[in-house]
Amino acid sequence: MTTCHEQDDRYAALTEKIAQLKREAEGLGLVCSFFFRAPRAASAPVAYVLIGESAEDVEQARAEKR
Repeated sequence: MTTCHEQDDRYAALTEKIAQLKREAEGLGLVCSFFFRAPRAASAPVAYVLIGESAEDVEQARAEKR
């Protein structure tokens, strides 16, 4: 069983790793965000990482399709 301090340390380490991934994705021109949620079925918070094209990329693709 982990202590609260150990959980906080793991959370901080995970947050830094995700932030690094976010910076790298943004360096490639991708839009990226992340957040934590604690779904009812989960025993601990779950990290959601969203990586994708920017809104401008989507609009440009739509315009080219027309």
